[in-house]
Amino acid sequence: MKWLWRHIGVVVGLTVWLCWVPCASAQPQLHWLEREYDFGTFMEAGGKVSHVMRMVNTGDQPLVIERVTASCGCTAVTWPHDPVMAGDTASVQVTYDPSGRPGVFEKQVLVYSNGEPRRSVLRITGNVIATEETLAKQYPLRAGRLLLSAGQVPLGSLVRGVKGKMEYVSCLNASLDTLVVHANAGNARHVHVGVVPDTVPPGKVTAVTVHYEPALAPLWGLNVDTVTVVSDPLPGGQTVKAGGIAQIEVMAVVTEDMSGLTEEQLAQAPVLQIDGGQPNDVTVDCGTIARGTVTRRTLSIGNAGRQPLLVRRVWVPGGEGVSVSVDHEQVKRGKQATVTVEVDGSKVNDKLLNTRMSIMTNDPERPVVDVRVVGVVEE
Repeated sequence: MKWLWRHIGVVVGLTVWLCWVPCASAQPQLHWLEREYDFGTFMEAGGKVSHVMRMVNTGDQPLVIERVTASCGCTAVTWPHDPVMAGDTASVQVTYDPSGRPGVFEKQVLVYSNGEPRRSVLRITGNVIATEETLAKQYPLRAGRLLLSAGQVPLGSLVRGVKGKMEYVSCLNASLDTLVVHANAGNARHVHVGVVPDTVPPGKVTAVTVHYEPALAPLWGLNVDTVTVVSDPLPGGQTVKAGGIAQIEVMAVVTEDMSGLTEEQLAQAPVLQIDGGQPNDVTVDCGTIARGTVTRRTLSIGNAGRQPLLVRRVWVPGGEGVSVSVDHEQVKRGKQATVTVEVDGSKVNDKLLNTRMSIMTNDPERPVVDVRVVGVVEE
């Protein structure tokens, strides 16, 4: 009797296993006919672009697309909400909105289902040629049909003797031709420029790189240099006047590193005085300036410290018609130098003169001092 029950148990177990095997393998299988699509180069003005990616349920159970997510709000997806029966096909439509998005793009769409694979990755790519309105906002400077994102590269304050700084200006080829791009900084040996890559297909982006070495800068304080960018189409191009020239201003304020001075060195350091007093809120009043005449004023720079005061530079950053000079670049203890301010009334744009003169020295407490230059211009 025990043998009989054991035999019956084996038969029942085998039957259950045979029934379970086909049930365990029964599931939906998601097979994509296409997972990637390249829209190529197209115009932003043409509006949205769409593409359909087809799939097949190769399993033996209904396939359900549970959810779909896109990597960007610029990408919309339409997918089947009803089950896809075994052996049937369905499709997912991916739509890209290029509005305000010039240049190359790559977006992903994630498809989650109850089949295998549980998660599928779809990818779309393309290259958008922007409208003139979009280009004007994002690329305000032009070298022909090469558009530049900025006309200035402000580098801020850089310490002489410390390693340089690098920035870049993004450039877009808005023509239908491949452009070859060159850049140079003239004789400015402290400004090194490059273009990466220097051959730019239609609709593609490149960068003009600017590497600045403050140790080689010709002036203390503000330095303004010009980088010239030239674009030329390859021979046999389609676009009229695709090439051109643009200029970028590179600006940096070169300063002196006095952070490592010891207490003894600070005690011996020079101390700047202006007109015999502290250089606070000093104003050079030029009074009434007749249009067409030159008015001159002076002020004194003194040294109340022990070591010589070195006048690095005296300059007017943005005052049209105002020029300055100093008669001594080194001022010993207790001595003075004279700064002369000249205002050419014919070159002052406004009736009221109100500009800034900067004095840069090796005084560690006041390395740069600003002095106002004011006056009234009369016709």
